[in-house]
Formats: sequence, structure tokens, C-alpha cells
Amino acid sequence: HFELFSIFFFILVNFLKLMAFHDDGVCFLSLGEFKSKVVCEGERLRLGCKVGMQIAVYAAMFGRTQQGTLECPPHHQRAPSVDCSSDVALQVMTSRCQGKRSCVVRASTQEFGDPCYHGTHKYLSVIHTCERIRKRSLACFLSNFSHITNI
Repeated sequence: HFELFSIFFFILVNFLKLMAFHDDGVCFLSLGEFKSKVVCEGERLRLGCKVGMQIAVYAAMFGRTQQGTLECPPHHQRAPSVDCSSDVALQVMTSRCQGKRSCVVRASTQEFGDPCYHGTHKYLSVIHTCERIRKRSLACFLSNFSHITNI
């Protein structure tokens, strides 16, 4: 499952590097510098952009995959491998960070619910970029005529 998840996000990230999109009538242009951040359960995830830029969240996962992550090993070496992830991770990260210059979100079951069985050591993984707002750009004009515009 994790390999398919990784391949899907690799394709998604590279596709999104080339497109313009709308959010509440404002056009954003991806600058192509996508970043991945991981924090363990109980830690705070900090995202930030330079002046004149804002956060765009593309993917988020809170839970644990069978593959796991080196940053957040399970508490017990004999812990069973699990695949569990929050259904609201992307929604939470988007509502807390999208369009802001910086944000801090705690990787906790209070924020994301508990998608795993009790005692599973979870982590939060986020793919994001910093984008500049471009109003009245050619890409935005063209994207009014089709849902996806390659630049």
C-alpha cells in the first residue's frame, strides 16, 4: 500500500508543478518546490514561507503505514505492522495552514482523531509548497477556459 501511496504522490506532485489553479477567486501559481515534513505523534509540525508567499498543502497523512518512517519508530519492536490513517488529515491541514504565511499544528489524536488501534505510535506527514499569488496572470486567464492549464 505504501509503495502505491508513494508513487501516487510522486506523480501528483510533479503534475501539480505545472498547473495553475483557483481558490476563492484568486489564482495561485505553483513554483515547483515541494517539501515533505514528518513529525511524530505529540510533536508540533511547523510550516512557513518567505515574505510574499503562502502555504499550499497538497497531501497529508496522520496515522501509520506498514512501511512506517525512520523518524518515528514504533514504541515496541514487536509492534504489529499496521496501515491506518485519518480520513480528515488533509482537511485539517488545509483549514489550519492553506493560504497562510506560517502555521503550527500538533500531531495528535485531538486534532486528527485516532485512526489506529490503541497504543499505535502515529506520525503526521505533509507535502506542501510555498506559492505566490498572481492576479490577472496569463495562466489564470487561460485557466478560466479549462480546469487545468499547463504552463
